[in-house]
Amino acid sequence: MIERKFDEATGIILVRGAGLYSFMDIEQHYVALRALIERVRSQGKPVRILSDVTHGVRQAGWVEDYILDQMTQMFEAGDRIAFLAANEPDRAHIQSIGGLLVRSFTSRSAAEQWLAAPEAAGRQEA
Repeated sequence: MIERKFDEATGIILVRGAGLYSFMDIEQHYVALRALIERVRSQGKPVRILSDVTHGVRQAGWVEDYILDQMTQMFEAGDRIAFLAANEPDRAHIQSIGGLLVRSFTSRSAAEQWLAAPEAAGRQEA
């Protein structure tokens, strides 16, 4: 299951994933996420995503590869994508897969601070 919503107060797109994802789950998610990102961009707002996978499980390798491919196609320079993991091994795994495209955290407040940081500070920390 993957859910997403835009938090008007923070300007952050919140994504929550749990369990194992089917191909249909992923496809539906990225169709909906693309539409949400397009809406944010059309309003002149920066794209900031907090993906909470603290209740998720490690996905099959092909799923991780497909998700990374979708993210690579969708995101632009200046976008910030933070993943919130349940523990340090999961955080490290996400970071090793996502590379420079994402930043992973085990603290929600740290993730939100990074997403909200001014542009120059966000680049320095990433």
